[in-house]
Amino acid sequence: MSKENENNQPDNNSADNHPDKGKEKPALAIEEHQKNLNIDASDFESVKKIKGWKGGEKVPEEVFQKAIEEYLKASKKENVPTIEEHAKNLKVDVPIFAAVMQSNKWASGKRVPKAVFEKAVKDFLNAPMGGKNVTRN
Repeated sequence: MSKENENNQPDNNSADNHPDKGKEKPALAIEEHQKNLNIDASDFESVKKIKGWKGGEKVPEEVFQKAIEEYLKASKKENVPTIEEHAKNLKVDVPIFAAVMQSNKWASGKRVPKAVFEKAVKDFLNAPMGGKNVTRN
């Protein structure tokens, strides 16, 4: 049964009659989602690291929003340690810690979930020395 407006006429503007009803939104590049949803750059970079997303990767909006919401929920908890606390607890050498901070553009006192910190250290340690991806013959 279709919905009717106050004049007993079919309501063609209802959500049930919307032409996009039932269609998934097209996947956009993650940077487009960041721009459209006005997501903080450091939060965006952290979520990218956790999810392993590469620049320009396309994901559905629902997937992107869920990842951002989960990250923000986890990072808002008061028990999220600072990067200095993570470095101490995980026994990360001072020069490695300083390089990880610099490569991620993190300031002292930044609070990130443990998974974000561990991935940042792992990515730094596994990066090529020249900063470029080198293919071997």
